[in-house]
Amino acid sequence: MHFAYDYIARCMKRHVGLTPHQYALRLKLEEARRRLVLTDLPGERIAEEVGFPDYNYFIRVFRKQTGMTPGGYRRWKQGTT
Repeated sequence: MHFAYDYIARCMKRHVGLTPHQYALRLKLEEARRRLVLTDLPGERIAEEVGFPDYNYFIRVFRKQTGMTPGGYRRWKQGTT
């Protein structure tokens, strides 16, 4: 594309409201939330499949965005405590 990353980041921030990194994290977390609800796969496997090779980092990012751990989110969406 021959554009500088900073230029693309500014354009995305202006038009989408997110930087490329924030946008990529949002997509990964949306897919992780979907898989947590629709599958019985362990959280570690889901994290790896959506692009988080470090499970602890995945938990931190997930908790920051949703206010709960991946396991807590799964239990909440499935209606159990």
